[in-house]
Amino acid sequence: MSPVAVGARLKCEKCETEVIVVKGTDGDVSCCGQPLAAREG
Repeated sequence: MSPVAVGARLKCEKCETEVIVVKGTDGDVSCCGQPLAAREG
C-alpha cells in the first residue's frame, strides 16, 4: 500500500471512472474490484 495524496487524479482501467482525491489515505482506492491507477496527463 502506498499513500494516496490529496489532489491525486486516479482512473479505473475497467470502467473509465476518474476521481480526484479530496481526503488522503494510506489504504487502497479501488473501483470494479481493482485498485485505481494514476491518471495519465
